[in-house]
Amino acid sequence: MLLPAGTIIDHRFKILDIIGEGGMATVYRAEQFGIDRTVAIKIMHLSLEADPEQRARFLREAQVLSRLPPEGIVQFLHYGVTDQGHPYLCMELCSGQTLKSLIKANGKLPWQRSVHLAKLIALALLYAHHQGVIHRDLSALNILVNDSNGADTIKIIDFGLASFKQPGAATLTSAGALIGSVHYMSPEQGKGERACPQSDVYALGCILFEMLSGHPPFEADTSIAVIFKHAKEPRPQLPSSALAPNTADLLNQLLKWCLDVTPQGRPSAEELVETLKLIEQEHFNDAQKLIAGKITIAAETKEDKTKRHKILYATLAVCAITLPSLTCFIIWKASRHNVEANSAKSNQETFSDSQIR
Repeated sequence: MLLPAGTIIDHRFKILDIIGEGGMATVYRAEQFGIDRTVAIKIMHLSLEADPEQRARFLREAQVLSRLPPEGIVQFLHYGVTDQGHPYLCMELCSGQTLKSLIKANGKLPWQRSVHLAKLIALALLYAHHQGVIHRDLSALNILVNDSNGADTIKIIDFGLASFKQPGAATLTSAGALIGSVHYMSPEQGKGERACPQSDVYALGCILFEMLSGHPPFEADTSIAVIFKHAKEPRPQLPSSALAPNTADLLNQLLKWCLDVTPQGRPSAEELVETLKLIEQEHFNDAQKLIAGKITIAAETKEDKTKRHKILYATLAVCAITLPSLTCFIIWKASRHNVEANSAKSNQETFSDSQIR
């Protein structure tokens, strides 16, 4: 049920109109009394309020946002409960359009603008990751772009599925649960494994590909098919015909790095920011060397890990083969010893009896 304009929230805010509606909540534009400020009010859906897990997740979003700086991230202002008992969040009202809408309106974006926007998003992720926050649902739909002042700025919104490290914090996501939007979902999330900072980097790699090409890197008729492609199919490449050959090669290397199947093969947000700055400044050779060096290190780490696993599996296999034989030998040896001991004892008793007689 949508709230009509003029509704008073917690004696603090007056609803002006609706901004949008999602799976968990509805977002309204509202006036804050006393300071003449327009804000965004996010009110949880009535149908979810009876679910303790959903209420805890809604509160978790407030806790996450309160930890984050405003650079590139929607600013948290207040958490409360209405007189009717409905939880709500008050946040800054961000202007602009979603990155998804921007891509749709333009078909695709110039590589210079795409790299600049990716750098801004990576910087915001870097701030979040330094605070122990993982977004887990980064997509072109929850990034707002504002170019009203002649220069692009961004705001990452919707931290409803975010996780953060906090001693004693409860885990709200059950093992095996799928978290995120499938077109931007990392392979580990697709398998129901826990997300990590590099899961956000993977999502940003998908977003960068979409900005440069006009569509996500993996598409299919069903969500399951998209998840499978993220995990199993070769990484897509930008056509060199759409860009200068050296630019296309460099961006494809960057995308291959960000979209590696394993988290260990991807850059951190900090490494990604550094690389995107070099590309933005057209220091292509430096960027190429940086990417190549990091990919080589990641590949060597993977190879070392694979070798260790092979040695471990070989050792376990040898143990599995030899252990039954060794066990049988020990049992035979023990039984042999018992037989010999009993025989010696019997002979001793016979000798003693003969002496007595």
